[in-house]
Amino acid sequence: MTCVTKIDKRAQKVLSRSVFVCAVTAVCLGVVLLALWAILYLIRQELDYEVMIISLAPIIFGVVLFVLYARQLSQADGESSFNVYDFGKVMFSVKGTRRGSFIGSFDVEYSQVKNVKVRGGFLVIYVSKLGAFVVDREQLGSYEATLRADIAAAMVR
Repeated sequence: MTCVTKIDKRAQKVLSRSVFVCAVTAVCLGVVLLALWAILYLIRQELDYEVMIISLAPIIFGVVLFVLYARQLSQADGESSFNVYDFGKVMFSVKGTRRGSFIGSFDVEYSQVKNVKVRGGFLVIYVSKLGAFVVDREQLGSYEATLRADIAAAMVR
């Protein structure tokens, strides 16, 4: 079975989800640390710049991640960026094109797959904790059940 998945903003959001979650976590941690710094200041009535800098570091890190996330989304171009998947019984091949230029091809055996999830209309096939391929579920149609069964059978071994 062969299918094409456009790498547009919707697909890029699914692929970049971990960056977004990390950015939110860093900002929240920084806000909590900043609040603790404020409480410490109220108790001691003395400015402790080291604690303030440590409190601001995660916020700055989170903002940088948000900028990188936004940049990835802005570069997502579904018209000239896409993956062509060729699914077999024990492996699949991916041919990637970004901004109209061929970037390479990958062969992945189903036994290498770490996890499979459904997110935002895509089947997300994880080949590592942070590396994944997104496949448009509409393109798969009824073949999705067969594909998931083949991957599950290979993952068990």
